Amino acid sequence: MKIVKLSSERIENFRALWEELNSYHEKKSSWFKSHFRNFTFQKRSEQLLKKRHLRFLQP
Repeated sequence: MKIVKLSSERIENFRALWEELNSYHEKKSSWFKSHFRNFTFQKRSEQLLKKRHLRFLQP
């Protein structure tokens, strides 16, 4: 694996994956269901876009 830097325009490419993972954690969680229910992709992407660079692991 390696870390790659992506432009902010590509963050939408991760929406479906992020939403599926968030939904999985909401279903499995005993204590944080409301967190996962309310932590939308929009909120997360806004946090990520405040960072200077987006970096992701790439297989």
